[in-house]
Amino acid sequence: MPDELTLLDQLLDADELLVCARTLVRATSENPPGDERAVAAAARPWLDDLGCRVQTVEPAAGRVSLVGVCDSLRPGPTLAVNGHLDVVPAGPADQWEHPPYQAVVADGVLHGRGSLDMKGPIAAALCAARMLLDSGLPWTGRLVFQLVADEEVIGTHGTRALLAAGLLDADGALVAEPTGMRLATAERGASWYVVRTLGRAAHASRPAEGVSAIAAMARLVPAVLGQTWERAHPLLGGPTVSIGVIRGGDKVNMVPAWCEVEVDRRTVPGETAEQVAAEFQAIFDRQAAEDPSFRAELGGEGFGPASEVDPDARVVGAAVAALGGVGLRTEPVGFSGATDARILNREAGVPAVVLGPGDLALAHSTAERIPVADLLTAARVYARLYARFLCPSLG
Repeated sequence: MPDELTLLDQLLDADELLVCARTLVRATSENPPGDERAVAAAARPWLDDLGCRVQTVEPAAGRVSLVGVCDSLRPGPTLAVNGHLDVVPAGPADQWEHPPYQAVVADGVLHGRGSLDMKGPIAAALCAARMLLDSGLPWTGRLVFQLVADEEVIGTHGTRALLAAGLLDADGALVAEPTGMRLATAERGASWYVVRTLGRAAHASRPAEGVSAIAAMARLVPAVLGQTWERAHPLLGGPTVSIGVIRGGDKVNMVPAWCEVEVDRRTVPGETAEQVAAEFQAIFDRQAAEDPSFRAELGGEGFGPASEVDPDARVVGAAVAALGGVGLRTEPVGFSGATDARILNREAGVPAVVLGPGDLALAHSTAERIPVADLLTAARVYARLYARFLCPSLG
């Protein structure tokens, strides 16, 4: 390992990292309803301390993102670090071992909503930048932090707002979502649909005179969930489908004229909106062939494409070298969820990898937590990644 990269390890301030992570966790930013002002205010001093030029982007009231630019003042590439400031709701406090917004540290583990997804990883990325700046390494170009709103509902007020403002331009990007420090170079797309069955209302005492949309949905749901696919991706496997919400009918003594479910359909690279819509229509057609009274329609927010990065992209090579430098596995994996890497890769044309500490299975749960040691490892890897990308002598 080069001496200059060994020096980076010695510059890691564990206390500073933990203070940063706890400060961010304590600043609530639940989405929904969506308001990142408090956590943006908590993050701003850390960007200021790095000497960043900071721009605030607020496309709607309270929906605050920060763009912090650390400039070497020497020509070179731009590396972006993308992390979301919003979190999912904590839910009932009595279901948590520790209060979700007190950022309790117990037995070397940081607990709380956002500790893992992804305020802890943001803190690691910020502290890694301090390591690079204090190292004296002759880095070039720019290191840009995109601390964004509205990721948890795949919304438009965060990374996509930065895209609209022309603020995503970079030569490579790191999205610090929790991957267990495995290098994710591909991710599924999240497609959300509303499937609605249509019936005919009647008095519940005379059900034969109506057509129950709920009964139709009861037959449709197994057909949707029972889909199989021949297509598969080498890192992601095949598509998946889940039904997360169901509702229907207007009153208990009426034959229900409508029922609808919300469907989460995860896509893999190469799938198109037309393919997915055709799959649903084929299921509807089979149901109608068995029951002429069956009617259904597809609506909702619709198709979300999958994303993958060119394996030869500079940011991939920098990440592989950084992971290998601390003895971690370097082979790429797929990420089951959807992240803002899809916007960077597909819409902004910025090669983006997903790499962060922690166990994704704990995200969005009342057991959300992350070992402090994992945050420290992430900071070491990120500092190396920055150096590999921005220091010409390291290549």
